[in-house]
Formats: sequence, structure tokens, C-alpha cells
Amino acid sequence: MDFFHSQFFFFLGAVGIGFLVGVLWGIYCGIGIKWFPNARSIPIWDVLWWLAITSVVFILLVQLNGGELRVYLFLGLVSGFLFYYKKFSAHFLKFFGDFLFWAEKTVKTVVRILVMPFRIMKKILVWPIWLLLLLFHKIKSGIIQSGKVVYFLLKVIPRKGKIMIKKIIIPRGRKKK
Repeated sequence: MDFFHSQFFFFLGAVGIGFLVGVLWGIYCGIGIKWFPNARSIPIWDVLWWLAITSVVFILLVQLNGGELRVYLFLGLVSGFLFYYKKFSAHFLKFFGDFLFWAEKTVKTVVRILVMPFRIMKKILVWPIWLLLLLFHKIKSGIIQSGKVVYFLLKVIPRKGKIMIKKIIIPRGRKKK
């Protein structure tokens, strides 16, 4: 009776492992629907997922019964997966999709809150610098424009007017060399 009893618990453990594989499949599908970049990468992700699940199942079976493979263990794995797929898959995918939406929204909000002080500091530091640069640009533009006006006036004023302006600009004590 002890042998039959332990084999029955091994079978129930295999059903549990199959159910776990179903849950992991639901997680994989939920993440895949949300974040897979393009259709060409899906086969690569599928192969990686199956390698990971095979490793997990192997490790759990080694822990469960020392790695002895029996037909009823495979039947337990398949029945656990089918039980999940028929009874829980649709509900789990809806729940997991809602969870991913909530988690993504929460992470974005937290990041926005964490980044906000840096944005404020950037505005506090950059705004005066921008204002000074704008002021220097206006002063430079004014100097260039006034230079153009003076050049134009000197060109237009006749020679005697130039001499008179030079006398006004150059003080009497200084002579032009």
C-alpha cells in the first residue's frame, strides 16, 4: 500500500506541475500580447520559453520523485495543463492583462513622480541661462544694427559733415595722428 500511496502523490505532484506550466503559459501569453515587438521574433521567444519550461519541469520532477519517469507522470502533466487551460485560462488571462495594465500605469506614475524634481530643477537652472542668452543676443543685435546705422550715416553725410562730427567726437585737447 505504501508504494501505491507514494505513486498516487507523485501523480498529484505531476498534475500540479502541469497546472503550473499552464499558469506560466498564461503569463507568457499575456506578456507576449503586450510586449512582443514583431511577429518574426515570436518563434525565438517560443523556443526560449519551451527550453525554460522543460528545465523547470525536469528540476521539479527530480525533486518530486528522484527523476524516475513513468507514463502516469506524463499523463498527470498533460491533465494538469488541460485542467488549467479549460477552467482557468480565460479568467487568468483577463486578470493578468488587467494586472499588467495596472503595473505599467503604476510604474509610469512612479517614474513620473521621481523625475519631476529633476524637471523642475532643469527649468529653474535653464530658464535664467536662456534669458541671459536671449538678452546677450538682443544686445549683440542692437550693437550690430547701431553700427550699421552709423556706417550708413557716415556714408551719406558729406565730407564736411564728417569733419564736423569728428570734431565733436574727438575732444579738443587730443589731435588725430
